[in-house]
Amino acid sequence: CEDEFTYFKDGSPRVANVSVKIVSNDGKQYSMLSNASGMATFKNISESYYSVTAQKLGHAAYRETVYMPPGGSTMRAFLQRELVSYTWSVTQVTIQEKYTFTVEATFETQVPAPVVTIDPMLI
Repeated sequence: CEDEFTYFKDGSPRVANVSVKIVSNDGKQYSMLSNASGMATFKNISESYYSVTAQKLGHAAYRETVYMPPGGSTMRAFLQRELVSYTWSVTQVTIQEKYTFTVEATFETQVPAPVVTIDPMLI
């Protein structure tokens, strides 16, 4: 498992402690956390198509359907960082059937996220 920060970092370290879940076509489920190297190894699973989901707090979930042949296969899960989050709250007011909705945007700051600029603006 990797994200923007690990992908572009020297040595390309991986994301640890990602919750990885696989579900076969016949409904068999397996789950585990990725290790310090960002790897999750499922042993003794049968040949099938699997729905793969990888999730970690602060990242968008990764989902893909993959075919696992006999002997296994390796795949890479790229988890996008969520640099902005929204928290919704609803407050009931004294007038019946009226509510106040509040949206709070939380921006992660001091983050070395890449920024692309084009100069000159016109070609």
